[in-house]
Amino acid sequence: MWAVPSNILGKSSRSVDDLINELKPLGRSNAAGRPAPANRFSSGKRPFRMRPLRPDMGPWAIRGCVTLGAVFGVAMNNWPYDNRCGWGLFFYSLALTLLLLAGTWCLRLTWKGRLGFAHIVALATLLWGTALTAHLIAPRVGYAARAATWYCVN
Repeated sequence: MWAVPSNILGKSSRSVDDLINELKPLGRSNAAGRPAPANRFSSGKRPFRMRPLRPDMGPWAIRGCVTLGAVFGVAMNNWPYDNRCGWGLFFYSLALTLLLLAGTWCLRLTWKGRLGFAHIVALATLLWGTALTAHLIAPRVGYAARAATWYCVN
């Protein structure tokens, strides 16, 4: 390769080199072996690079999980057992917790998978689970007009 003496290139090439050195990542040196100029935010560490978001499963598997969560949320309306107090209330609360976990998990999957409509359905599932939980808890903590108890007195 031909080397061009720096006195021929002049002042403009040095200013271009300085601008290029400012664009380089922190902590690296330029071609001349000089360290790149540091700014006040540099800590000497390698700059953080975000890894691309990649879902754990394929888009159709994610949509299937969201569908199952939504069906489970709708099925909670038809809970077949007594859930006024005691063990029935305990198992109903456990199922509501599972619904909230499923909604949260589906939200995470749809966000990472960039699935807009499925994300809205997962959000609706989570909100529905929150509403059912509030409907369960509000009478038992004295917030609703009718009071309810956690334990059966029989």
